[in-house]
Amino acid sequence: MRVLIANTFERSGQNALVAIGCDVLYQPKLKDQALVQAVRDLRPDVLIVRSTQVTEAVLDAGPLKLVSVSRKTDASSDVTTGKWKDGRVGVYYGPLTGEKPPMIRVWGESGTTQSAGEEGYDGLVQAMAEFFQTGRPPVYAAETLEIFEFMTAAQVSKDRGGAELSLETLRK
Repeated sequence: MRVLIANTFERSGQNALVAIGCDVLYQPKLKDQALVQAVRDLRPDVLIVRSTQVTEAVLDAGPLKLVSVSRKTDASSDVTTGKWKDGRVGVYYGPLTGEKPPMIRVWGESGTTQSAGEEGYDGLVQAMAEFFQTGRPPVYAAETLEIFEFMTAAQVSKDRGGAELSLETLRK
């Protein structure tokens, strides 16, 4: 798997990627049109960035789908972030202390919304009942596999100190 790192990135993280068989291309100064051209020419499977903006032109220039997954924990929280080619960003925030955030928070171009109070399992039970009656799954197989891959990648990221990695890494 070819990994293009387009920001400064610790040597230990690069070495960890090499140790699992990745072809690491470290070019920390890439941005704007140079990043687009590098993705087009180098055809990375994974792109790792921190502060560099990943534009639609960058994503269209190569075979990237999932840009990255990272999971970081500290004394008060557990945060997992996934970034997809189509612009989706998923963040799981799990407090490890007494904090009680909303169960669901969604943000996008039109603003932010969140669930009120503690939601129960009513929606899940309803979806299960509908599945048993109709045979139509509420989540299709491909999406279910992606969810499991995402969770596995999050755990591997945590085990590696929060390093970002691609789902493709886990499929080998």
